[in-house]
Amino acid sequence: MLKFVLVGYLFAQVIEFQFNVLVTHNFGSWIFTLLYYPAYLAIAFLSHRLINKLIGKEWVADTVYLVIWGAIGLFGMEWLIIGNTPWQNPDANQVGMLSFWIALSFMPRIFSNPRPQFDKLKKKIVRYFATYSILTTVIGLLLPQSLRLFILVVCEIIGYTYMSIYYWQYINKNRAPTKQPQEIAT
Repeated sequence: MLKFVLVGYLFAQVIEFQFNVLVTHNFGSWIFTLLYYPAYLAIAFLSHRLINKLIGKEWVADTVYLVIWGAIGLFGMEWLIIGNTPWQNPDANQVGMLSFWIALSFMPRIFSNPRPQFDKLKKKIVRYFATYSILTTVIGLLLPQSLRLFILVVCEIIGYTYMSIYYWQYINKNRAPTKQPQEIAT
């Protein structure tokens, strides 16, 4: 559970730090996210285990989990709690918000899977996300305050939406039949 929560926490904190610290200078909101996301991710972890138990095929469980937690993030968190509905805040980018919530909850699912067939994918994700995080944070630090929000939101939309490639690679690897070791002929 700890690994699951920490992975999701990292994927959340890049954006939260950039938005709350670099853009709005709202340290109180950022501190709140430091406490909030572990609780949110603990609930996601429990559902992760329950969904795995209830649904036999891993790739189906992956897909159900992705849809449920994407919906909880977008409709529950962004729309109901924060108020970023298309009609209340037409400037809020729905694709970017959905991509963020899916990354926050699905990346822990990928990194919690101990099977070696996912090691290469995990390394690709780490390289991508480390590069994304460093570049966007440096860009945020170098930009004049007036441009930070716009540019960082565009980076988030592109960067987090791009990660969808990794979710589908993971699901497809889970969908493919596992190869059984061939018996040695005697």
